[in-house]
Amino acid sequence: MTLRHPYMNAIATAAMLMAAPALALTIGQTDTFEDGTTSGWTSGVPNPLPPQNVATGGPGGANDNYLQLRSSGTFGAGSRLVAFNLGQWAGDYGTAGAGSVVMDVNNFGATDLSLRLLFTDLAGTNAAVTPVVAVPSGSGWMEVQFAIKATDLVVLAGSAAGALAATSEVRLMHNPLPTFPPAPVAATVGIDNIELRAAGTPSGVDDTAAIPRATGLNTVYPNPFNPRVAISYAIEDASAVRVAVHDLEGRLVRVLEEGTFAAGTRTVTWDGTDGRGRRQASGAYVIELVAGARTDRRTVTMLK
Repeated sequence: MTLRHPYMNAIATAAMLMAAPALALTIGQTDTFEDGTTSGWTSGVPNPLPPQNVATGGPGGANDNYLQLRSSGTFGAGSRLVAFNLGQWAGDYGTAGAGSVVMDVNNFGATDLSLRLLFTDLAGTNAAVTPVVAVPSGSGWMEVQFAIKATDLVVLAGSAAGALAATSEVRLMHNPLPTFPPAPVAATVGIDNIELRAAGTPSGVDDTAAIPRATGLNTVYPNPFNPRVAISYAIEDASAVRVAVHDLEGRLVRVLEEGTFAAGTRTVTWDGTDGRGRRQASGAYVIELVAGARTDRRTVTMLK
């Protein structure tokens, strides 16, 4: 299995690996991009749409730098939304006590994105990816979390533990499927405040098991929304789950997700339509999660 990007210059990549040995991973390390650089995040060469540092408009507003990633969705170099780092994000995640990578994301494009992190060792013998984090189009700035313990990851080659123990390269990519390389997509996304968090810390992953401590809705973002809202929820134990939208009179508008799922965190999106695809009127709606004996509700407002 070859994990190198089809359009990456292998010689340049090898030179970068030799010239920039990995630093020790540190809990709390953060890429803020305030130094005006891409902090080592690149996409290989040649690429007509390389990562860029944007000097204003990050989650902090004016004068807050962020990393912009773009892709064309056509063919050849620059068609896929992929960025990789060979420096400060390489190392042994297990020894560092890492549980999650958290970052601020803004999907400026018209396509919903399915983001993943990929971890691989130098030879590509071990490689694994995180589950999808859904970021709807026009999301605005939102914080997302990638759970990165070995039990959270989908193995592409070798073992997840091996990939995390000797990571030489971390990739951020859009791919609805846990595969590599990803499919082309036309996208523009902002990334900021990439932070490594410890297992067992708030917004991190529990140190003994990669499962939430409680069942319920996590975030409904953005709120108000237009045209889509991302709904993140947690399941403490494997159970039958139903996520649905109701109007304020209690009438069912749409079932967003229904089935039996394992413990963990999931994200679904609502585009403001009913079960027949008809756009609903602006106003307030109720997001309802039913998971086993637990019911949780959140009110969301749709704007037009």
